[in-house]
Amino acid sequence: MSYMARHVSGNIIAPLAAMLVSAVICVAVWAWLGRPVPVVDVATPRLDCASFTPYLPGESPATFQGTIPPERIDGDLALLSRQFGCVRLYAVNHGQAETVRLARARGMKVMLGIWIGPETEANDQQVATAIRLANEDPETVRAIIVGNEVLLRGDATEEGLIRYIRTVKAATSVPVTYADVWEFWIKHPALVAETDFITIHILPFWEDEPVAVAEGMAHVADVLGKVRRAFPDRRLFIGETGWPSAGRMRGPAEPGRVNQARFVRAFAAMATAEGLGYNLIEAFDQPWKRAQEGTVGGYWGLYTAARAPKFDLTGPLGEYPAWRTQASVAVVLGLLPPLWLVAWARRRLGAAAWFGVALAAEGAATALVLAAENVSTIAITATHWATGLVALAAMATVAALLLTGVGGRALDWPRPAPLYTVAMWIRGRDVGGDIRALMLGGLRGLSLFGAAAITLGLVFDPRYRDFPLALFLIPAVGFAIDAWKRRSTAPRDDLLEETWLALTAAAGAVFVLFNEGLANHQAVAWSLEVLLLATPILVTSRVWATYPLSPSRGRGPG
Repeated sequence: MSYMARHVSGNIIAPLAAMLVSAVICVAVWAWLGRPVPVVDVATPRLDCASFTPYLPGESPATFQGTIPPERIDGDLALLSRQFGCVRLYAVNHGQAETVRLARARGMKVMLGIWIGPETEANDQQVATAIRLANEDPETVRAIIVGNEVLLRGDATEEGLIRYIRTVKAATSVPVTYADVWEFWIKHPALVAETDFITIHILPFWEDEPVAVAEGMAHVADVLGKVRRAFPDRRLFIGETGWPSAGRMRGPAEPGRVNQARFVRAFAAMATAEGLGYNLIEAFDQPWKRAQEGTVGGYWGLYTAARAPKFDLTGPLGEYPAWRTQASVAVVLGLLPPLWLVAWARRRLGAAAWFGVALAAEGAATALVLAAENVSTIAITATHWATGLVALAAMATVAALLLTGVGGRALDWPRPAPLYTVAMWIRGRDVGGDIRALMLGGLRGLSLFGAAAITLGLVFDPRYRDFPLALFLIPAVGFAIDAWKRRSTAPRDDLLEETWLALTAAAGAVFVLFNEGLANHQAVAWSLEVLLLATPILVTSRVWATYPLSPSRGRGPG
């Protein structure tokens, strides 16, 4: 019998038991993450209306130059007609005018939108097209919405908007309205006399003081009460309401598949009970909005951009519907480090050490799977994808180096080299040392730079930026454990570059924590994660004792 066979057969029970138990725990964690939770059911099988913008990934109304094929619009309407009785358009260019004809064939109504922007000629073309469509088919056109949040954007004055409304009313027989956030109706009461009904947008997520999904219906009721008190004799229509299924939290308002279903189902039930007309934003996810509103802007659809439904209107729902697949991938990835240690590194570890390695490996694998989902959710451009894939590769490398480091002669992991030494190595200098230590030092520096850059973005321009929690979990936890393991034996390093990055990241994390508030648990988790990554550097750096440093002081040749 070979040495490998004797070694494996004699020392297989402990690692196998550790891997088995860790795999079971990993699956249990994923089952908990994907567990179905009860959500209120919608009694009616059909909803009122949905915002419909028939652009596909890679297309944007701001840059689109062609004509959307009628066949594509009809395919979308065939899908939406199963759940909605109406669609709302925001413009009638790019071939969207065909929606009226195609909706009639599907038994649907159309809220016909006229896009009013800063260009008069384009506005006039939209107005003329909408008037023609309404006069050709007044039975299908439920109403004409002259402008969407024009006053909010400042694209026209109240007087200019009223002129457009009067032009449309004089030329058609269908009801005419204007759509804006509810506060602008209060600020511009003159619009009320010019329109046939009031179309308001109520978006608890985007309020200046965001509202948690659990308080969403109370907020909607409060806003309706304010507008009704201001205009007691006018009919109200909710032109936009909804909830995003992905993206960053705003205060206590958390995007998510389950929260989106909670809001939509509860709102539909309330609106049906009150006999209130409404339009949900929106039918399909619109990736182009991510360029303007961050990740969250592209995930308001009840269907994905690939036209797949996100949830049903009845029954419990889970946040991770594909958790079984994700758990399987995590389990397989998590088995690789302990298998390497047992079969190739030939380590003889105690039972506790094997369980520690196996649990850490499954935890790292779960973080990698979550991070991969995060990248696929956030990425929209080639640069985003490239950056995300580099980050995933860095995470996997950190995990592999730290976990398989116990396979050496010593039971310690390779000590990360200072970033200055790594830079010299990259430049071709002979710096000596373990290649794994140089790689870990570079990856630690890269993680610190990324965390500092993202945190600064959250400090100076936070509204549309995400908290990439899963992407930095492995470096933060891994390097913190590494520092803790050698806390009493490792000498202090000359970590000038790392120290400045860590100081920047830590100071920004504290600001983010207070700026976002404790109700935003994503911000709290990000701040703690960044501090976990930065603290070992700040504690072990020799900079405090030797600053200012010169290139010749403890750094070698420059």
